[in-house]
Amino acid sequence: MASVLQTFVNMLQLRAGPQDLPATDRVFFGSIIALIVVSLTVSSGMYPVRLALVRIGIDLLLQVLVVASLLHWVGRPRRFRQTFSAICGTGVMLVLLMWPLIDILQDRAPGDSLTGAATIGLFGLYGWSVAVIAHILRHALEIRMSQAVLLSLGYFIGSIVVIETLAPVSGP
Repeated sequence: MASVLQTFVNMLQLRAGPQDLPATDRVFFGSIIALIVVSLTVSSGMYPVRLALVRIGIDLLLQVLVVASLLHWVGRPRRFRQTFSAICGTGVMLVLLMWPLIDILQDRAPGDSLTGAATIGLFGLYGWSVAVIAHILRHALEIRMSQAVLLSLGYFIGSIVVIETLAPVSGP
């Protein structure tokens, strides 16, 4: 287990790829369940639990569809388990890194200097998330990093649009 966690850390540092993960049910389902639990825990302070579950479910479904489609398109569908495990496992770590920043943004007034720093930090982590997913896709699809960044950024923006359209957050 420690070696799997270290592999996820190495992926966050762009030093390992999905091929470095074991293609086991334990890693696959463990990373998915961990992402659901961590995402639900963090988002429960922002949304009602039911809305949070719907938004997490939509995001996971989109990830499955995009990853499976891309791998099928390049003729490497057998890489799905490791690729999806990598995206979910690194997602867990990124959500955990974002958690304190999200808490700051919820607890502070908009003009507070700490709010500005937390916002900048959160945007930095969103950018890093795009880079990590691009790194994973680059390895899984065997494409150039520039192509992977475009795919990752497209997915990131597209998923926000789809989630906000299908499960919008009601105003106060």
